[in-house]
Amino acid sequence: MSQNGQQLQSENTKINFGKGWIIIFYSMIMFWFLIGFSIDGQNIVIDVFVNNNAAKLGYDDPTLLHAKLLELAMWAGFIGVVADGGVDLVAFFFRRIRRDNFLQVVDLAFEHGVV
Repeated sequence: MSQNGQQLQSENTKINFGKGWIIIFYSMIMFWFLIGFSIDGQNIVIDVFVNNNAAKLGYDDPTLLHAKLLELAMWAGFIGVVADGGVDLVAFFFRRIRRDNFLQVVDLAFEHGVV
């Protein structure tokens, strides 16, 4: 405790979240499983698809089809990240516009004595 009786920020920090720690660890484990399943599943599915269909699709070397599919998956991942960021950005602007318009309507209502 400091000399004037006030708690310092380091003394005031709360680390006892109670059930919050369970939620934090549960989220960490679920994230770990999500990443593991999606990446491992992608590698397994692409491998099986290439082994069964490379000759039918006209590829002499299955590794060429494997590389092409992994390249397409990479670009799809990039597009997904950009699209998610774009959706967040659009949602931010719509929330901002809606909030600003709402405040203007409230101001007009007070000016004209409606409220």
